[in-house]
Amino acid sequence: MRWITALTVAVALAGAGWYVYAAGAASRDAEVAELKLANSNILLGYATAAQQAEEVIRETQTAKTVAVAAADARARKEVQDANKKLEAARAALHTGDVGVRINGADCAAAASSSDLPAASAAPGLVDGTSGWLPAGVSESVFGLQYEINYDAAKISGLQEYVREVCR
Repeated sequence: MRWITALTVAVALAGAGWYVYAAGAASRDAEVAELKLANSNILLGYATAAQQAEEVIRETQTAKTVAVAAADARARKEVQDANKKLEAARAALHTGDVGVRINGADCAAAASSSDLPAASAAPGLVDGTSGWLPAGVSESVFGLQYEINYDAAKISGLQEYVREVCR
């Protein structure tokens, strides 16, 4: 009879243990499901934030591309306008309508104040302080003016690029 009592107690304890385990397993399964749902919500939030950030980056890149294109177009137009003015001046130089004249300092005063020998005035110059350049030299002056204008337009374009795009 003792062994029946011991067996009954053992069966009762096993049944109680199984009940507690089953109840705990159901609770654990519910907690695991809740954690999986929370994890998927967090991942969905990250994915949404990444998509929004990507869209902002795309919009910013588009705006900067438009700004660069506009700055480039303005710089090209300025260079073209400067080239048209220069070509008009060259044409006027070739026709004799205009010339390049150099205005200088008073050579007599410069010669008296330094070790330079006094020079006689060149033919066609009133006092040696100014004169017209020959056509070949005038062409060189226009060429230099073109290069200066072109470089200034490039520098201006780069400055505008930095202002517009690299904020």
